[in-house]
Amino acid sequence: MALQSVAQVHENGCFVACVAMLIGKTYSETFAALYPDQDLNDSFKGLVAVDLNQALTEVLQRFGFTVKRSTYRKLQSLQKHSRKNAILVIRWHWGGNSEPVTEDNPWMCHAVVFDAETKDFLDPSFGGRAGAYDLKSYQRQLDSILYVEPAEAA
Repeated sequence: MALQSVAQVHENGCFVACVAMLIGKTYSETFAALYPDQDLNDSFKGLVAVDLNQALTEVLQRFGFTVKRSTYRKLQSLQKHSRKNAILVIRWHWGGNSEPVTEDNPWMCHAVVFDAETKDFLDPSFGGRAGAYDLKSYQRQLDSILYVEPAEAA
């Protein structure tokens, strides 16, 4: 079944929205499950980690998913060959920031979902399908692609 696009509510809520798309819940339901001690209406920092792939994997495993890093590095290959949903981690490089990623310098990241059924990239920043310009930007700044599937399907 095709995934339903979910828009992020918080400026840093792209990962919450991506998890919501994968589990078929609303942004607010997913936020409550991920951050039970936080109010949806309060400011939200987002998921911050030096090893973002590990942090994403741990959160998704809590929701019953298996996560595996893709060997594809081209979005066109993913669209053509993948039969599994995925989360793309995009590392925005701004201001010439070439310093190594550390706790003090995590860089800004964005998460986008690949829907294997429709072959669309769903961007939670505007709650819809990514356009050609967006895909060029994602490709240029792609950090990783993580396949995500329910544990029982793995």
